[in-house]
Amino acid sequence: MPKTKKKLMNTTPTIDEHIQSIGQETQKKQEGERVKFSVVNWYPGDSISYSALTSFENCSVCFYLHYYQGIKWPPKASMKDGLAFQEALNKKHQGEPYLSEIQKVGKPNIALDLIKQTDAHMPVGEIISLDKEYIVDIGLDLPLKFIPDVLTKDSVIEHKYTTGYYNAEMVKTQKQSTIYYIGVKKLLGFEPKIQYWLFNTKKKKLEVVNIEKTEYDAQDTLYWMKNTLDKIKECYNKKQWIVPKHGNYPCDLKDACPILHG
Repeated sequence: MPKTKKKLMNTTPTIDEHIQSIGQETQKKQEGERVKFSVVNWYPGDSISYSALTSFENCSVCFYLHYYQGIKWPPKASMKDGLAFQEALNKKHQGEPYLSEIQKVGKPNIALDLIKQTDAHMPVGEIISLDKEYIVDIGLDLPLKFIPDVLTKDSVIEHKYTTGYYNAEMVKTQKQSTIYYIGVKKLLGFEPKIQYWLFNTKKKKLEVVNIEKTEYDAQDTLYWMKNTLDKIKECYNKKQWIVPKHGNYPCDLKDACPILHG
């Protein structure tokens, strides 16, 4: 009998299968089966984040007290409002009731009006995760940790609940969006669209800002991350956390900051 040809099967995973496998891997991490990265002895954590790097850049003493000594300052009212508003948004993204969360926000009527303005901007693509931690090795001394507010199959959405401090020009120049670009591209293999949703409580208006990122932005941010990590390592080795220059923003130490008032 003549032999029949077997049909070749395409074994290349689709983007959906790849995303599903990443989701399963992340779930394992959350259950304690974290992928083991090589860590350094000069940093107390097993990963580095945008918030940690900018904390050091602004005030190295506050950074040391928080990340090395575990000191936590009481959250400000604006931070509590932002967290409650974020919880309400997460529920809305999931199609769940969110009014109970809105009541926890200061000036809930304004918050409710702002969250209703998202109806015209809700993600079209399938949502992969909400406020989920991802850790990826990007070739630095420490792996990168990033937590997108919303991650879909083609985009990252970051929420900012603000009195006007955050604005379109500011978020376009911050490196946080580039870190999302780097992290998602490395982890999932695609270049994400990036949006910032700015919920301005003074103007009572939602502004959606689209941000374009390129490989040039990625390389520039990687250089900044490496340079900042080198400075942290230098401070650790010298056991000297008072650096010559303070950042542009007030720190939690206020008048007790030895960099500003030493």
